[in-house]
Amino acid sequence: MTARLLALALSLAAAGPALADPAPPARELTEGVIWQSKPGPMDLDRYYPEEARRRNLSGWALMRCRVTPEGRMEACRAPASSPEGVHFDDMALKLAPKFRMAPATADGAPVGGAMITIPITLVGGPDGGKPAPVSFQPGRAAAALIPAKDGSISCPRPDNADQQCRLHAITWEASPPPHIAGPLIAALGPVNGMANLECTARDGALTDCGASGPELSAAAREAMLALASQLKPPKRTANGAPTEGQRIFAVFDWTALSRIYGAVYGGKDR
Repeated sequence: MTARLLALALSLAAAGPALADPAPPARELTEGVIWQSKPGPMDLDRYYPEEARRRNLSGWALMRCRVTPEGRMEACRAPASSPEGVHFDDMALKLAPKFRMAPATADGAPVGGAMITIPITLVGGPDGGKPAPVSFQPGRAAAALIPAKDGSISCPRPDNADQQCRLHAITWEASPPPHIAGPLIAALGPVNGMANLECTARDGALTDCGASGPELSAAAREAMLALASQLKPPKRTANGAPTEGQRIFAVFDWTALSRIYGAVYGGKDR
């Protein structure tokens, strides 16, 4: 976790109600994990929810597990998944025994007793299937505002006050993983509404960012700006337009994100 994100998460946690002699949280595995085995294509096909298969649905689940000294997963739960009621959460738990990591991380730290959040994303059908209605990825719905002669959105610039633009969908080259986004979002407590992140794409990063929304609190705005540092824009939009120097917009569904990560990180892991 970056220094800014860690400091923000700690300050938010400190602002909550004080508890007498709280138990220290379990160590979180974030980097340096050496996977010795993971589920393969046959495992995914075997446990793919029948209803999702029949309806050609894609989906995801976030699985939270404690790691044994041998690197196996135990005490797993899957508190967040989408679409709800289609049993991608049950599928994740069936896949848990297929995950095994080395007894120590790359820097030699033992993994026994640590916690890990494993995202499991599944695509339904050869055409990609119908996507899940909500995402655990902050700012997943994103687009670049590109100048166009036939544009329908006013985007004036100093050298062209009458410039028009169009929105072009983008797919992030990198986005905040759950172990970074999750604790930060959960520490905010319940947050509702939609908010927009607006930045400029510059040298493969987002710069000059701002966040806005009708119900956006100061803490949620700061979290969005912190998470923006983890979003890496692509060089081109989905239809090939260059993004360098263009304004990038991303939507944060705070109602969904708060519910998802509150379920994953809001309770005590034992």
